[in-house]
Amino acid sequence: IHKHCVYARIAPRQGTRDREKAPRLRCRCRWPKANQRRVHCVTLRCDNPRHSPFPPDDFARWPLPLHLPMLNVFTLANGRLFQEEIESLEELARFKPIWVDLESPTPEERRWVRQHFGLSIPEDAMDEAIEESARFFEEDNGELHIRSDFLIDDNDEARSVRVAFILNQHNTELKSHGVLFSIHDEDVPVFRLLRLRARRMPGLIADAKDVLLSLFDTDAEYCADTVEDIYDELDEVSRQVLAG
Repeated sequence: IHKHCVYARIAPRQGTRDREKAPRLRCRCRWPKANQRRVHCVTLRCDNPRHSPFPPDDFARWPLPLHLPMLNVFTLANGRLFQEEIESLEELARFKPIWVDLESPTPEERRWVRQHFGLSIPEDAMDEAIEESARFFEEDNGELHIRSDFLIDDNDEARSVRVAFILNQHNTELKSHGVLFSIHDEDVPVFRLLRLRARRMPGLIADAKDVLLSLFDTDAEYCADTVEDIYDELDEVSRQVLAG
């Protein structure tokens, strides 16, 4: 694709695709449907042969740099939840987060958590096939481990994603005291919704436990809305069937 048509990049750690276009572009290039976070190159397609040196059915692959490690940590300021993107272990030491959210954590990110907080994330934290007893337990050092499923209701189909939580509220000797750690493989809509509310509503979140409880509350609300939409669709189908 001609470089003046579309400047493409993948936003770091967000799992979303952005377009940086020159003003008044006539070219409309399509992104592939796949939603992969760690992509080394991206395929673009241009339907307007005047804007591309390639035929419309050909594809051009643009190399992209590897994503650098980055932690999403959340701090409280004036009763509001603020997100900080940490790009180094040294930078992490400048903040006192109440929530560390790890989406598909890399070995480097796991190392940062282990070195700074003294917390080792289990390798099977997001495994689907685990015993019921492993969904909720407390370690000898006071770490509370919770594994739960959160709903993702996208345009294709509704599904659940496994999220592992680790919270230490009692052992003040550990640097992980008062910090909620969440580990998951993909972006969770409930997490985005809570972050938005916590930024706009001062006092909604007071500590790490509030983050955990609010996530479950928001998930229940999100699921209820989805079920309500399903019933609305069923009612419409019923009316169509009865009408003939």
